Amino acid sequence: MKWGDFFERMSTAKTAEELGGRTRSRSWPIAALDLGASHADLALRQGDSVETVKVAMRRPDGAGAAAAIVAALRNAGTPLGNLAELRLAQTWGLNGIVAREGRPPTLVVTEGFADLLVLARQNRADLYDPVARSSAPVFLAARNRVVTCSARMDAAGREIEPLTAEEAGSIAEAVAACAPAAVAVCLLHAHVAAAHEVALGAALERRGVGPVLLSHRVDPAPREYERAVATCAEAWLAAALDAEMAVFRDALAEAGFRGRLLSLDRTGRVAPAEALRRIDGLAGGAPALVRALAGVAREMICFDLGSRSLDISAARDGAPLLAPGGGPAGLPLRGTRVDVEAHALGGETVLPDLGVSVDAALARLELLPGGGDPALAEDAAKKAIDGFCAQVAERLFAHAVARNIDPERAMLVAAGGLGALLASHIAGELGLDRIHLAPAPDTAGALALLGAPEARVARTRVGAPLDKVTPATLAAHVEDLRAGVADLAGAAEIWTAEIAAFGEMHPERVTLSAAPASAEELRSAWQAQMEADYGVSPRGGHLFALELVAERAPDTLARAPARAPPLP
Repeated sequence: MKWGDFFERMSTAKTAEELGGRTRSRSWPIAALDLGASHADLALRQGDSVETVKVAMRRPDGAGAAAAIVAALRNAGTPLGNLAELRLAQTWGLNGIVAREGRPPTLVVTEGFADLLVLARQNRADLYDPVARSSAPVFLAARNRVVTCSARMDAAGREIEPLTAEEAGSIAEAVAACAPAAVAVCLLHAHVAAAHEVALGAALERRGVGPVLLSHRVDPAPREYERAVATCAEAWLAAALDAEMAVFRDALAEAGFRGRLLSLDRTGRVAPAEALRRIDGLAGGAPALVRALAGVAREMICFDLGSRSLDISAARDGAPLLAPGGGPAGLPLRGTRVDVEAHALGGETVLPDLGVSVDAALARLELLPGGGDPALAEDAAKKAIDGFCAQVAERLFAHAVARNIDPERAMLVAAGGLGALLASHIAGELGLDRIHLAPAPDTAGALALLGAPEARVARTRVGAPLDKVTPATLAAHVEDLRAGVADLAGAAEIWTAEIAAFGEMHPERVTLSAAPASAEELRSAWQAQMEADYGVSPRGGHLFALELVAERAPDTLARAPARAPPLP
């Protein structure tokens, strides 16, 4: 797909029937808001036209974000109350995780698992480094904020040690003594039998601590470490974001907003905010951007460089590269996501040789407004910016090579306010003579968000050998999954299954051509994928889970691309 085709596709609109629910015509404006560390990027579609604007936030919080969008819409002549839909992406949580800024939650675990986050998985971080450090995200829960529970379930969900009311009360008191900003509860085998977690959650709420996040609701799957990480990250984000997002929503309502509020997830799709976990939004606008631009070139490296983070992604053969899990700062979060790699590099990064930020050095070179500090020598500022661009180029190169992409042959696309400004310089550090700017590069995330597909996800745990899965059982699962996404009218279905040879093995995600009707269909699809990926056709088969994604094509529009000018 060429750039022009992309922009033409982005100018189409759906009918009221296709949208379902509230009637919306082309006369109803739709906005997309990408919240960064210091700026709010807004894309607004009214009829056949789109305009974008970058607004500095007086305060990087809920009130500041709401004030920014109200002011931007007022300048565009569109009252907030006229919006049919507001699409939201934000990097606040991502920036906090990457920089490890925030208050870790208190963690409640089964007795004997207090060091769960420290021990992690014993996979080698680097095969050939004898002193490689573990990438376990121990910052998510301080060791002096871990409380243990003697109650225990076995792997089949049978109670081994009961949870008494007295113990639940004492645990609640121990947690309250930590004065937690949030609480994560992850008990052994809770994904099979959640009664102890539910009882503990109730005791904690009666004690008045919270918010309380329970692992069987956040990530209901086996493997305690991964479930604990997801629950701790969810609790971390609840403490960091919930209050500000509540202020943001209240301010929008006070300003007259009555439309739909959708949030971007890690796959580059949007869904109602209440349908997503907090960890689903740990990506900002980057997944939507690479999804929107993926068809422009056979291979692409895309980066968004802003105030506090560098987000890198890639695309091949018209689709963004996906990852089966993972996340920022080494978080082993489960679930397919757009493969975005985040680094703590941006305009606020302090340059070690100067002791000033990148933005301050650029202002001294008159590449940003403000004039800069005249005591800072221009030659020193230039040298420091050279070093910063070399760091960005190094990370871009490593990202591309790790994904088997040749940086010299792939299209390199820059986005973000700082990315657009330094694009040519970064390309030079890579030894490239060309680099492209994303459409409206300083607000590209918001523009792509405007065109992100809307989706719903339904998932069910099966946990049975394929030989025991009957057509009637599958039909019941398919019916339940379709009921879970029924509110999204006119959507295409994307089916996946998680299958391994035996229940004790790690499953593979298998993409299916349609809703499965029999165990043999599932086995054939799994064996075909294993043959294609690994050259083997295993026997047996254990079905862990089925997943249905209902996806509806986007409503969007964009601008023409530009070749980046040389840096002065």
